[in-house]
Amino acid sequence: MPSVTKISIKGTVIWLTCAVFFMYEFLLRTILGTFEHPITHDLNLNLIQFALLSSTAYLIVYSIMQIPVGIIVDKFGLKKTLFWACLICSLSVFGFGMTHTFNSAVVFRVLMGLVSSFGFICLLVAVYDWMPQQNLALFIGLSQLIGTMGPIFAAGPINSLASASHVDWRSVFFLLGIIGMLIAFVVLMVVRNSKNYTGSFQIIKRTNSVVNSLYSLLRQPQAWLIALYSGAIYFTIEYLSENSGKEFLMLHGYTSNITSFMVTVSWIGYAIGCPLLGFISDRTGSRKPMMILSSLLSLFSVIYP
Repeated sequence: MPSVTKISIKGTVIWLTCAVFFMYEFLLRTILGTFEHPITHDLNLNLIQFALLSSTAYLIVYSIMQIPVGIIVDKFGLKKTLFWACLICSLSVFGFGMTHTFNSAVVFRVLMGLVSSFGFICLLVAVYDWMPQQNLALFIGLSQLIGTMGPIFAAGPINSLASASHVDWRSVFFLLGIIGMLIAFVVLMVVRNSKNYTGSFQIIKRTNSVVNSLYSLLRQPQAWLIALYSGAIYFTIEYLSENSGKEFLMLHGYTSNITSFMVTVSWIGYAIGCPLLGFISDRTGSRKPMMILSSLLSLFSVIYP
């Protein structure tokens, strides 16, 4: 099948729908940090339990699922996979909002992380299947920009809105569950499978077995280095958003609203940087200089007093 060379309305709608779910799961990933105080109080948690609930329970299953998610999408197609991921994700959000114990909260948080893991992989599949191949890095960067709207909203705006309207965290999660249901409905209506699928037949490709493909990938030192680089450069902003970033900044004399918006500003920088660096790397045809520049800027921003 020839690669996509032009942007189509159909492809753009499918890509944007997948990007909206990625934004939704990105919001769910970080929003617990916004409501750290009320959640720890209502569920009677200590700081370690909250960290386990906010980050560990979510991210461990999220990371483990990345390879199985790819296999599932290949087997069942983009539409069916993303629909069930959206539906189950919204149900887990409802469940988390109604929980009253640490153990049940962990179960719903793990389930949330499990189905949220489909977000970015499905988005990448949509990019590769429906967007111009010569601009893949740019569209992946734009996808990250859209996804980053999630943690941007989860920090300052939602914190201010909840404070001004006196809405508790359970009501926020109930609303997020409804939004998840709406996204699932939109996915069912507009998302389509790869162009490899036609009305009467499926174009068959000869591929290596999954085990052989994974073994070949794991033998590549470059893949390990890129994974290590990505995890290291992303760790700071992720951890401070999900856990005690607000508390850390409040110790320096800032109010709750100001610290929330400071976290928002950091995600805005992330949102701007993703498509910008993707565009530059596409134009220059080189990824390594952008990776070095990003790591140096990240190091400077962390250690600068």
